[in-house]
Amino acid sequence: MHLIMRAPLLILFLLSTALPLRAADDPANQARRVFTAVMSPYCPGVLLADCTSPAAQVMRDSIRAQLKRGRPADAIIDELVQGYGPQILGSPPFADEGILAWLIPFVFLLFGLWGVYYLLKTRIRPQQPPPPTASDADPVLREKLRRDLQQRG
Repeated sequence: MHLIMRAPLLILFLLSTALPLRAADDPANQARRVFTAVMSPYCPGVLLADCTSPAAQVMRDSIRAQLKRGRPADAIIDELVQGYGPQILGSPPFADEGILAWLIPFVFLLFGLWGVYYLLKTRIRPQQPPPPTASDADPVLREKLRRDLQQRG
């Protein structure tokens, strides 16, 4: 009985996982992925997807045509890196010195979180009064203690 009730959920799950895989093969989605993965050589500091230069439009059209012919998006990106250098990538690769560009922000984030924790820990902790000294003791209690010690001793 459980299998019969779970079958529609299983079918729905399989369809929901298969549809995004099929959509990823779509040349328009692959083109969008390439355009957002590389910087425009014609508009400094701008992704190819956002560059308004006519030369960038020609480059986007060329990439779309290559994808429609079946060329993989990764091969196109690799060719752009070979032609323009690694600075054309929109984000540094997770290899070699690019690892530092990915890890340094997380290190600073961890130090910042530790700093906030330390600050809160020291500010929120109730301050304990210092222990009483001999001069702070009540003279009546001191006299009683002296008499008690004399009686025992």
